[in-house]
Amino acid sequence: MGSQATDKYSLEFEDLVYSVTTSGKEKKAILNGISGRFRPGYLSAILGPSGAGKTTLLNILSGLRSVAVRGSVKVNCVERNPQTFRQLSCYITQEFSMFSVLTVRETLDIAAHIKVGDKVKKNERNYMIEDIANVLGLNKVLDTRVSRLSGGEKKRLSIGVELVTNPPIMFFDEPTSGLDSVASLQVVTHLKRLAEEGRTVIIVIHQPSSRLLELIDDVFIITEGRCLYNGPLNDLIPTFNTMGINCPQYYNRSDFALEVACRERGDYVNQLVNLATKKHQDRLGHFYQDDNENNFKKQVEQTEEAESEQNAMLKNGNDGFVSVKLNVDDHVSIKTNVKKKKKTKYPVSKCTQFKILLKRSVICNLRDLKLAFLKIVTHIVVGLSLGAVYYNFGSDGAKVFSNLSCLFFMIIFIFYGTALHTVMTFPAESSAIVREHFNNWYPLGVYQVAKTVADIPLHILCPTIFLMISYYLTGQPLEWNRFFKIWLIGISLSIIAQTFGCIMGTAFGTQLALFLAATCTMPTFLISGFFIHLSDLSPYLSWLSYISIFRYCLEGYVLALYGSGRNVLHCSKAYCHYKQPRKFLQELGMDKGDYWFNATTLILITISLQIILFYTMKYKVASIIKNS
Repeated sequence: MGSQATDKYSLEFEDLVYSVTTSGKEKKAILNGISGRFRPGYLSAILGPSGAGKTTLLNILSGLRSVAVRGSVKVNCVERNPQTFRQLSCYITQEFSMFSVLTVRETLDIAAHIKVGDKVKKNERNYMIEDIANVLGLNKVLDTRVSRLSGGEKKRLSIGVELVTNPPIMFFDEPTSGLDSVASLQVVTHLKRLAEEGRTVIIVIHQPSSRLLELIDDVFIITEGRCLYNGPLNDLIPTFNTMGINCPQYYNRSDFALEVACRERGDYVNQLVNLATKKHQDRLGHFYQDDNENNFKKQVEQTEEAESEQNAMLKNGNDGFVSVKLNVDDHVSIKTNVKKKKKTKYPVSKCTQFKILLKRSVICNLRDLKLAFLKIVTHIVVGLSLGAVYYNFGSDGAKVFSNLSCLFFMIIFIFYGTALHTVMTFPAESSAIVREHFNNWYPLGVYQVAKTVADIPLHILCPTIFLMISYYLTGQPLEWNRFFKIWLIGISLSIIAQTFGCIMGTAFGTQLALFLAATCTMPTFLISGFFIHLSDLSPYLSWLSYISIFRYCLEGYVLALYGSGRNVLHCSKAYCHYKQPRKFLQELGMDKGDYWFNATTLILITISLQIILFYTMKYKVASIIKNS
């Protein structure tokens, strides 16, 4: 790949302290005044025994965790700005979720498009994708779906989607986890190549083999939340030797370091921690003495004016940072090019983000036709069944209450047929959304709107098919205006159900959400006006009926079918008390109701639930980041 990271960024941290509260309300220190640095152009590995604080340190350095953290993190000797830093870095977590129905090419193309927008043409993006695929060894599986990739290929693809914008700082949490030795070697080899191009690449790795260890330049050994060693791998054993800790010949150096960290070779932890601290403090006055460090040395020697200029560059450079310079000859060269034109939080406009995310959601929906097909078939079968049970009830004055039951069943089926489907499918995307949002792809609001719009066709199609079948077979009046009113309520209910399902799925996950979705909505049936006359409700409970969506749906259905001056009903018996539709409306207490009031209320409820969904997603993302 012809990509070169032209801007080099060193990462330093001082006296990081982080504690958690245990079940006994006692504070447990995870990081205890830890300091260190990671250099650009070098592949750096964080090593340590289980529970030492490796992932916690990576989460703090990447900015994923910021609450209850003390200490400082600096980039090129300048205090890190969290938002700016997210534009300069990417974090590939151990469990890297992607959209399984997309191909490798589509996954990379969407990542490239949402990072560089329309300023790079489609054919030029294709060159970028081919270039990245060649570097990561994915050129043979470009047209393979993500769900069919091997573990190693998925890991490499996770690198590729972030490599599109050439971030100079990259974090990886156990990139070899779950891979065999061959796949692990391939992944680390690619990471080594990325580091050699000038990036600061930091990985957490658990007990690397001797072969993998040879690819690592610098190591940061952590134990009990303290730094045991931070420096070149080749200096690790000599440093231990100065303390009288001798590594056996041909012994894996990482295994030996872990044994020292666990005190299996004697208790040298405090001495090594003190030595590492002293060396770090000595480095503070002697930053970057080799050729790879000259840029940082200049940064240290800058005046306040130059330092302010650098801060301005970091704050305003996100547009340029994702710009792509294309040399369409033998390869594509992706270069950073900092521009100081305007401040934008994201690489492309929200309009472009919406267009790309809408396209992705539509593709995912079309690829998942099996579930959509089953849903359509279910609506057809239930519609036919309902028509068989309540055949021609809608035109019979002797069966108006049975027809009311039919209408109520329609409402229940449309709601649960949509809500439960959404609860089961929506949470599967949540982890991918959190990762993309954290890595500065797009704001949550744009994703929500795109997802909602992409799902609308299916949420319109299924209720429409169901209502057409059941409406005709149950003998409801064949008047277009009345069917339209029924259809409008049904579509509004379907969208409400989808939004409600997204809220429950986002907040509670699939299993708990399925239980709560039914439990929370069941009580609203009781105050909908079907099981009890609304005028018979206790004054202390009557107000609750105004928050029941089923009340507005039921009243809207009844007014659509029996209101608006409907003619006298056919009577299949000698006497029909409710032959006059107005009598039936009076019996239900709906004779003074207004259909459009109910329809408008449902639309307002839809908007309110969309707002609740946005804040639920925002809270969930913040919660995931906080607990990482």
